[in-house]
Amino acid sequence: MAQNKKQHFVPQLLLRNFSVPGNKKQINLYDRKNDKFIPNIEIKNQAQEKYYYGKDLAFENFLSSIESLASNIFKNIVSTDKLPLRFSKDHEDLLKFISLLHKRTKASVKEHESQLNSIFQTMLKYDEKIKNKDFENLRIAHPEPAAFNLAITISSWPLYLDLDACILKNTTTKPFLISDNPVIILNPLLMKRKKYWLLRGPINKGLVILLPISPEYYLLLYDDWAYSLNSKEEMIELTKPSDIFNINILQSIACDNILYSSDINASKYLKSLAKEGMKFKKDVIIKEELQHIYDSSRIAVRSYYLEHKMNLNFSFLKEKEQTRNYDYEQEKVIPRSPELLEVAEKIIADEKEFMRKASQNSTQT
Repeated sequence: MAQNKKQHFVPQLLLRNFSVPGNKKQINLYDRKNDKFIPNIEIKNQAQEKYYYGKDLAFENFLSSIESLASNIFKNIVSTDKLPLRFSKDHEDLLKFISLLHKRTKASVKEHESQLNSIFQTMLKYDEKIKNKDFENLRIAHPEPAAFNLAITISSWPLYLDLDACILKNTTTKPFLISDNPVIILNPLLMKRKKYWLLRGPINKGLVILLPISPEYYLLLYDDWAYSLNSKEEMIELTKPSDIFNINILQSIACDNILYSSDINASKYLKSLAKEGMKFKKDVIIKEELQHIYDSSRIAVRSYYLEHKMNLNFSFLKEKEQTRNYDYEQEKVIPRSPELLEVAEKIIADEKEFMRKASQNSTQT
């Protein structure tokens, strides 16, 4: 068991792709909290905590098997400039990896816990027996929050099956970066229409997911109902520095604290990106109490995470004409398809049942 004490929330297989030239064991980083650039640091000690997923190693072993499959997929993408065949096993394994990576980072765990507590605190203030308690200092927590976060979302990957995919190849002199929270979730379609509570919904129209693979490659998943690409090929060469800068800014905003780069001379660039990213990062849980749409005597609580309000332009991604005539006034969800909504409802029902059973192990602090 000792060899599995260090459990990574960002897989070493990804960090090694951003390692220093000639040494797959080391990487350069910028620590935003301490405003410090550290060159040639050991990858094995990065983005990890002791028994992060628990001492029984169940999740650690499961994630290792997924990572092994993903590692070969990424190698094939970089060597061939081609994606796995859609709906193939490699395609499904890739989606599983992305879905799990998005939910396993410390930033994601904190976001989920904060959102649960936001709803919890709002609901309890309407309970006559305890409404006078200090809810701001009353929180619910799970003894193994990372494992819990993964467990309730482990079956969510099919929600991405309908998304189209593309490889973005960086041909500029500025490399792509990676961070301690590498999966970028955005929705330019709904951001433009200020539907902030819907931005991170996995089944909503307009969803875009970006994942850094290496300093030269990014994976793009996108809703092809909402957007068109400037090429029909599955690999797009990015020649405009503005595209690279905008993607790196989004990585900086998503970052929890650490930015990584393969470039030992990137100290000033990383520091500048980190500061620029913090200008736009909101990183807040928004709580809204609304009148219930079916019963005016009841209150509905809407709680959502707002990462930022930036609506960046990309030369390779354009909104389609048909998006202008769509009715965006729905409040709860704007699904990409009725079938996807059915799948999501089934997953949510399963998650609620899991949370009900798991609540027996939760602690109150």
